[in-house]
Amino acid sequence: MALYSKYNGIHYEDPRVQVEFERLVEAVEAAERARAPIQLRHQEVERAREDGAISEKEFRAVDAQFISANNKIAAAMRKVDEFLGRNKDYHVVGYHGRSRAAGRRA
Repeated sequence: MALYSKYNGIHYEDPRVQVEFERLVEAVEAAERARAPIQLRHQEVERAREDGAISEKEFRAVDAQFISANNKIAAAMRKVDEFLGRNKDYHVVGYHGRSRAAGRRA
C-alpha cells in the first residue's frame, strides 16, 4: 500500500479477505498514480488560463481529463467502502502497533 492511504492499518484475520481488500485498495492507488501527471498539467493550464495564455476550450479539454481521473478514483474508493461495509470484521492497527476492532458497529 502507498505511504498514505485512508485505508492504512485495516487488517482482516482471514487472508483471503485481506488479499481482496488489498486488491481493491491497489486499484485506488493506481487511479491516484494515473491522475498525478494530469493533476500537474491541470495546474499548469489553470495558471495559463489566468494569464490569458490559453483559450477556455484548451482549458476545458484538460479539465475534462482531470475530472475523469477524479471520478475513477472516487469509483475505486466506493468499491473499497462497499467491501468494508460487507466485511465488517476488520481491525485497525494504529501508529503504535495497537489494534482495535473497527468494523463492528452497533
